[in-house]
Amino acid sequence: MKIFRLIAATIAVVAVEIFVALAFILIPLLIFGGDLSTILPSIFFYLYWVAIASGVIVIVLGIPSYLILEKKDHVSISNLAMIGFMIPIVIFIVLSAIYSVGSGFSSGQNFYGTYRDIIVNGERTLWGWISFGEDALKFGIHGLIGAIVFGKAMFWMKKSAHAA
Repeated sequence: MKIFRLIAATIAVVAVEIFVALAFILIPLLIFGGDLSTILPSIFFYLYWVAIASGVIVIVLGIPSYLILEKKDHVSISNLAMIGFMIPIVIFIVLSAIYSVGSGFSSGQNFYGTYRDIIVNGERTLWGWISFGEDALKFGIHGLIGAIVFGKAMFWMKKSAHAA
C-alpha cells in the first residue's frame, strides 16, 4: 500500500506544481498589465515541462529523501519543507555552474520594465546576481510547496488507512 501512497502523493505534487507555475506566470502578468495572447501559445508547453521536471525531481530526490526521514523517524512537515526548498535550489546552482557562459559573452533582459545588463563578458553583473537569486528563490518556493503537499498527502493517506 505504501507504493500507492507514494504514487498518489507524487501525482498531487505534480498537479499543484502546474498551478504554482501558472500563478508565477499569471499574477505578474495581471498586476503589470501584460498581454496574455503573446504567451498563450507557449504556456501549455511550459506547463508540460513543469509537470515532467517536478515529477522526475520528486521520484529521483523527493521520495528517497522522504524514505530516509521516515526510516530515521524524522518525518515532519518542517523537515520536508526544508528539504523541498533546498533540492531545486541546489539543482539550479549545479546546472548554472555546469552551463555557465565563457568570456566574451554578454546578455541582458527587461528586468521589471527596464533593460539591464545581466552578463557582461562572461561575468554576472549586480542585476545578474539579483536575477539569479530571484530565480533560485522561485525554484525553492516550488520545492517548498511541493514538499508540503507531498507530506500532507502522505500524512492524510496514512491517517485514512489507519482509520479504516
